[in-house]
Amino acid sequence: AWHTRLMEDGVQAMRDYLAGLDIASPEHQVLMNVTAKSEVAPSIIKENLSLHLTHTVKWTESLDTFLNMPTPVAFLEISNKPYLGNMLNDFAGVDQQRVMHCRKAFSDAKVFK
Repeated sequence: AWHTRLMEDGVQAMRDYLAGLDIASPEHQVLMNVTAKSEVAPSIIKENLSLHLTHTVKWTESLDTFLNMPTPVAFLEISNKPYLGNMLNDFAGVDQQRVMHCRKAFSDAKVFK
């Protein structure tokens, strides 16, 4: 039911929860799944995270945006187990040496330096 209208009741709950968090502007490029665009304003990041519950994930558009950037991109997957990183194999131009799951990143973060 994620990313569908069935999650509408959770949007306000997520807004309320995120309102209590102090989120700083990111130091690195962060694309929002809802827009496939970069965002730096904490208030908009919080709103996009809330809307993420009910909106379609713009996966392909986000990847195209990343891959068209002038500097090399590194992907850090933050999830309970590796999954999304494997989906990057479908995109030409993704350097698998620059794809890492968060659990591995704790022990070997050199690719992200």
